[in-house]
Amino acid sequence: MFKLVKYRKEFKLEALNLVQESKSLSEISKSLGISINTLCTWHRRYKLYGDKDF
Repeated sequence: MFKLVKYRKEFKLEALNLVQESKSLSEISKSLGISINTLCTWHRRYKLYGDKDF
């Protein structure tokens, strides 16, 4: 069973800033303790809806 975790908007935006700085997804996910899949989902939603979705 999966555990649902809520992240603060500021945390998500900081992670996305690291993506835009062209850091590797693997490096970002390890340093922040989140999965690459989660990071990609946040990035996709941010591109579609901006920070309103957070």
